[in-house]
Amino acid sequence: MQKVSRFLIFCLIISGFAAVSFAGQYSSDFPQYLAKHQGAEKVAAIITMADQVDLRALQDELSAQHADRQTWHETVVRTLQQKATESQADLFAVLANLTQSGQVESYQSMWLGNLVLINATPDALDRLVSRNDITQICPDYPVENVGTVPGQNDSIPVITGHEIGANRIHAPECWAMGITGEGRLVSHIDTGVSGSHPAYSARWRGVADARYTGHPGWAWFDPITNTTFPFDSGQHGTHTMGTICGRSTTTPDTVGIAIDAQWISAGVIDRGGIEPTISNALLSMQWVADPDEDPATVWDVPDVCSNSWGIPLGYRPACDETFWDALDAAEAATVVFVFAAGNEGPTARSLRTPGDRATTDYECFSVGAVTGSSPSLPIADFSSRGPSNCTPTGMDAIKPEVVAPGVEVRSSVPGNGYESSGWSGTSMATPHVAGVVALMRQANPNITVEQVKSILLGTAGDLGPTGNDNAYGMGVVNAYAAVQQAFSLLSGWGVLSGTVTDLGTGSPIQGARITVAGRPWGTSSRINGTYFLYAPADTNWQIQVDFPPVHFPASDTVTLAAGDTVIRDFALEGQVPVKLKASFSVPN
Repeated sequence: MQKVSRFLIFCLIISGFAAVSFAGQYSSDFPQYLAKHQGAEKVAAIITMADQVDLRALQDELSAQHADRQTWHETVVRTLQQKATESQADLFAVLANLTQSGQVESYQSMWLGNLVLINATPDALDRLVSRNDITQICPDYPVENVGTVPGQNDSIPVITGHEIGANRIHAPECWAMGITGEGRLVSHIDTGVSGSHPAYSARWRGVADARYTGHPGWAWFDPITNTTFPFDSGQHGTHTMGTICGRSTTTPDTVGIAIDAQWISAGVIDRGGIEPTISNALLSMQWVADPDEDPATVWDVPDVCSNSWGIPLGYRPACDETFWDALDAAEAATVVFVFAAGNEGPTARSLRTPGDRATTDYECFSVGAVTGSSPSLPIADFSSRGPSNCTPTGMDAIKPEVVAPGVEVRSSVPGNGYESSGWSGTSMATPHVAGVVALMRQANPNITVEQVKSILLGTAGDLGPTGNDNAYGMGVVNAYAAVQQAFSLLSGWGVLSGTVTDLGTGSPIQGARITVAGRPWGTSSRINGTYFLYAPADTNWQIQVDFPPVHFPASDTVTLAAGDTVIRDFALEGQVPVKLKASFSVPN
């Protein structure tokens, strides 16, 4: 109890730092949006408040205190809610008056990202945008599923009992260890789910947990028609949920990855005849971050949220930031978000929003697609490619983060059956990664969002050009290696980290491979040359660093202490090409 109080006091301090006040502004596409709705009495918009919680400082403090997931979630959510309540109070007084005068039809507070969803006249928005407590007003544009692309193969090899995609990411090795997602909760934001499908109907949290009796809204979010039992307005969401956790108890149809996990879902995308909007997606994120609306509970909060949707290129300004604050807040509340990169490949710079964000190595975590039926796992032609300049400096960053099987993927479809010909798309790849996250959280329930993403990157199997690249990212996810690394963060393990540079220039080397001699543990250096590697403590380990053919390898011996971090930097010597010159003469 004393620990929680200390955290809450720190959060009050963090939430008290207000942003420097400047007048707000419209997003660059707002005039075009108004022109499209010319003559409309009221338009839908999203207001971003200027005063935001310093989530980085808050999470650093929680990490320093070794907070468990329960404490982490409660502290973050209460801090976000307090910030929204305090910073939106003056604005709401004005909105109440504008509502009485008929200029505002509706408005709704969101604590996730400190946003206000509003339907108002253009004149009312003009009045609001000049306020110092508002950063931006942007349109409430439509969003859509990344969708599927036509099949590329005539047939799919099906591994007896489970799909070949599970084999390619080494999920069966996890199941053999007893890591099946049992006790974990997964989620997605999609077209919905066929709640009666035998692949997972018994594991919908709304029926699988007695605490949900009388509270179906904790397990199914439908802000459009307010239904109380999961349904799919199309087929997409049923298919993607099958890949996350589908497993039939009566047939050999194990189509999922986290095959014993329970699930919840938000059905807000592509709701036939009803235009899904940014606000629907934002409300779904807030629901995912705290489904029962009680910050003191974490059993209702999913470990991961799979998102096979996005805003297509051209619909919003480049590097649109509308989702960024909300995503940061939802992940700070302990939910890992993964996004489909998009199906607009092979064109460069073709990722959808918000998957194109590249403000850190982990944000936003986007997933490309490979062909699982081929042992070489070639990149799918349709898979969206990087780079992205949605970075703090505007410089290019490599995208996507990782890839997973996404061509001819067999999974569940409405009608209690399975799509035998398989579907293709980064929509199909992303739920593979979501399932892996659930397996990792079973191995280590308190692993943080950043730790999850770091491990996924560090354990991915390199494909294509050596190291990180704009088609495969860091490579194909490896569930078994990721679970092993998640275990490594438990007691009895240590961390090795450092930077790999060029000895001659001092420049960071991206894509160098760091391995432990005689063991399967390994990782690759990031864009800034840094790396992190986990290994059992109290043992001497021989560390090898390779970046052929440009540099000579390097090695060192390190000793790790339990729970400790050892810093070891490596400067690799470049290999100078040797030119041989010879002359020959023919004897007389």
